[in-house]
Amino acid sequence: MFLLSTQALMDIICENPDMTAWIRLVPAQDIHASVVSVAHVQAEILSTPIEEGREVLDLALRTFVSFARRNSTLELFDEGAGAVFSRIAHLDLRTDDDEELGDMSRMVVATAIDRNLVLIEGAQSYHRQIDSLRVEDPYR
Repeated sequence: MFLLSTQALMDIICENPDMTAWIRLVPAQDIHASVVSVAHVQAEILSTPIEEGREVLDLALRTFVSFARRNSTLELFDEGAGAVFSRIAHLDLRTDDDEELGDMSRMVVATAIDRNLVLIEGAQSYHRQIDSLRVEDPYR
């Protein structure tokens, strides 16, 4: 079973061809999303001008969230994920762009680890630093 990274969720909403091809091969009930990613994507959509397709993106996100609720694949950030978050909060985790991994992304990573889900995300430097993190790159 899989947990979409925030970028993977955004790419699904935006119909990125790599994500579209990947998701078609996965049983629907195996695709999970974090409420943290949903909130982050929703904030990005709300900052998108109407003339750039905000309403289309919003509808796509609401459709995805409705689907995830029906399939019980919307993952909350709870006590278990919080315990994992506390173990990775102090690590110097960097993306390939040498940006520090933010707290929201760490919360998603912690949720994947706590739920024993494979994180769906493009390859990143920090992946090698967390032994318990399993990752699949749909963009290769």
